[in-house]
Amino acid sequence: MDSPKKDLIESLSHYSTPTICNAIEGLKSRLRNEGYTINANLTNHNPQPQSMVGYAITLKMRTSNPPMRGQSYVDREDWWEKVLSLPSPRIAVIKDIDTPPGIGSVVGIVHALIFKSLGCIGIVTNGAIRDVSLITKEKMHIYSSKLVPSHAYSHIVKVGAPVEIAGLTIKPGDLLHGDLNGIASVPIKHLEKVLQNAKKIHIKEQKIIDFCQSKNFTLAELKELIKEYEK
Repeated sequence: MDSPKKDLIESLSHYSTPTICNAIEGLKSRLRNEGYTINANLTNHNPQPQSMVGYAITLKMRTSNPPMRGQSYVDREDWWEKVLSLPSPRIAVIKDIDTPPGIGSVVGIVHALIFKSLGCIGIVTNGAIRDVSLITKEKMHIYSSKLVPSHAYSHIVKVGAPVEIAGLTIKPGDLLHGDLNGIASVPIKHLEKVLQNAKKIHIKEQKIIDFCQSKNFTLAELKELIKEYEK
């Protein structure tokens, strides 16, 4: 299933996540202290030239405890169709519900390629991943709190439930925007307005940046630029 607003999403990827957060603030649709990740332990392992923008698919996983029988859990396949039912591009959002999370890796190169084949451009988890050098070659966006070489007893517990990652609550189908600064959710019903605001903010900020780096810098003109920015 493709997104009906794919051109808008592509345009959003050209802006930084801080710019998108500023653009959302202009909507006054939510408090300024919500809607984004706040945990410094969430690391972007593979920064890309363009920001990550896509619709969330959510999973809950565990890695710490062995199954009642055998040495490993059977790899589930029932979630693949659920993934394809959501618009693309997609982002796999995986909540490791162990305490503490990250006893084992929830994603390696094999599952990363499965996600990619299902239209995912990124993977986000509060837990651990592995095979980073291989996944980065696939030019996927990768966020995790840890790197762990073993998958231990990794298995899916639930698919399609809301999850919380680094202080951000994410529901299936939420539109996410991420870069080195972190991840923010974008209100889909205001998508066009967010893009319009982002364009205006980028132009205004670039004027201030260029002026501060110029030899013609004066406090008087800076004050005028700041007034223009705040309009």
